[in-house]
Amino acid sequence: MDVKRKFPPQPPAVTILPLLTIRALLPHVQIAVGVRRFLELGNEFVRRGHHYAVFKPDVTPPDWFKSEFHFRPLDTLNAHPYDVTLCGDVGLLHLLANAPGKLRVLVAIGDRYASKYQAFLRDHPDILVIGNSSAWVEYLPGVKG
Repeated sequence: MDVKRKFPPQPPAVTILPLLTIRALLPHVQIAVGVRRFLELGNEFVRRGHHYAVFKPDVTPPDWFKSEFHFRPLDTLNAHPYDVTLCGDVGLLHLLANAPGKLRVLVAIGDRYASKYQAFLRDHPDILVIGNSSAWVEYLPGVKG
């Protein structure tokens, strides 16, 4: 008896998406909840195959966090093309506004910066806003994320 073995159909070929280059703008890497969040995101992006870097005043990595990505000096921001730029620090928003790339993201940290965020977003309506709580929509009325 000639029995042919039947195999299940092959799944469609996996489409590999192009990797993103993502950077965060930070004023420092001292121990702080907001800083830690950007560092943890960086490690997760790298684990998923993306390129991530933190741009800050100096390139010294934190001694309290094991990072899997690079640190670059803020003054070289325009020398490095990236797809996505993330920033939550109000003192660095001017750099976010002019960062070359496909997507610029303001990470809303809290209502204490509401007036600065509002002024910045009036001048830069193309910036995407994300937040870590639902409260940000209260102090940034009309902003959709």
